[in-house]
Amino acid sequence: MFDWLVEIEKPYSNESSYQSSFKMKKFESPFEPTDISEVGQLFAAYSVIIGSDAMTQIPTPNETSINIISTEIIPHYTDVKGVYIDDVLQSINVKGLKLTSKIIIGNKLRGGIYPVVTDLYRNDDLNLPTGRRSLKYFSIRKKDIIPLITRETEKLEHFFNNTFFADTGSVFLWFS
Repeated sequence: MFDWLVEIEKPYSNESSYQSSFKMKKFESPFEPTDISEVGQLFAAYSVIIGSDAMTQIPTPNETSINIISTEIIPHYTDVKGVYIDDVLQSINVKGLKLTSKIIIGNKLRGGIYPVVTDLYRNDDLNLPTGRRSLKYFSIRKKDIIPLITRETEKLEHFFNNTFFADTGSVFLWFS
C-alpha cells in the first residue's frame, strides 16, 4: 500500500466504561456561521463533496478540545449531541450540515478551501459495501512522511493532538 502505513493488530480499548452510566445531551449553537476554519472544513466538506450526511463523533478529552469543537465545528451543524459517561463529556456527535455552511464550503471548493480537504475527499463515486466488513488497523510511520508545515497544518495538528490523539494516540478511519 504505502511505505508509511503499517497494518497492526486491533488496539486495546478499556471496555470497563461500558458498565458506566450513559446519557446524551443535545447541544445548540446560537451562532450562524459566515466562514469556516480549516478544522471545520475538514469535517464539513464530506457532506458537500460526497453528497451524503454522516454522523461524526469527535472525542473531548480536555477543555481545549471542547473549546475548538464548540467554536469551529458545532456552529455548522443542526444535530449536535454530547455523549456523557458517568456525567463526564466523552465525545460530541455532529450531523446535519447547515445550509449556510454547505454554501460556504461550496464557495471555498471553487477557490480557497484548505488543500488537504480535497485530497481527503477526492471522489464522489461512493460504492458503499452492502455486507459486513472487517476492520483493519494501521499505524503511521511518522519518520517516513515529509511534513507539510503551514499555518493551517499547525492548527489541524493542534486539534488532533487535543482530540483524537489525546487519549489513545490514534484515530480510527473507515475505508470502503
